[in-house]
Amino acid sequence: MPISMPPTNKARGFTLSEMLVVLAILALMASVAIWTIRPGADGARVAAEGLAARADAARNLAIVDGGAVALTIDSQGYFFERARENGWERMADRRLRPRRWASGVAPEGTVRLVFDRFGLATPALVVALRQSGGGTARVRINADGRVRVE
Repeated sequence: MPISMPPTNKARGFTLSEMLVVLAILALMASVAIWTIRPGADGARVAAEGLAARADAARNLAIVDGGAVALTIDSQGYFFERARENGWERMADRRLRPRRWASGVAPEGTVRLVFDRFGLATPALVVALRQSGGGTARVRINADGRVRVE
């Protein structure tokens, strides 16, 4: 009597290797899409939001530490300094380290602002950022230290 294998009941679906291949292809397509997206005209807005967030962090640091923190903005970027006994010291903290403007973004002029130990800003100012593609954004820092993007 010949011995035969019983019929297999093969489940339908995808194998693990097929799923991994599909996931790898999707990841590759997503990375290509991310790299091809250009900041465009909203580059000024993104730069303004970054500046505003860091300026607010500098204000909070001035209040918590009880010492003045300065923000200097120029055509290359911006940086923060902390008041010390022997003068101003540039900050190297991860959040408040010097930043360069994104390609095509530039402010109108050079300004310096100081947050005192109460969080008040001197002078109050509006920083206008322009994108070479035509986009604009403003960061307003009021005398009371409030920071917002317009």
